[in-house]
Amino acid sequence: MNLLELQKSFEQGTIKEEDLSEEEKNSLIELYEKQIEDLQKAIDDNKRAFEMYREKIVNIRNKIQSINLTWINTRF
Repeated sequence: MNLLELQKSFEQGTIKEEDLSEEEKNSLIELYEKQIEDLQKAIDDNKRAFEMYREKIVNIRNKIQSINLTWINTRF
């Protein structure tokens, strides 16, 4: 059984912690730690992308407001 299958069986409860060898427990711990690390990186990447798009939207909104003010000032 490969590590991902072991993880799935453990999460489904078909394999109990007491059924695991120390090596399997350690391997699962390393796998979970790696998965958590990967998820944290993905979250950080998404936060950076969100912030970048938020800044773009704010800049566009500010440009639109500036254009509107310029248009209003030239009309009156």
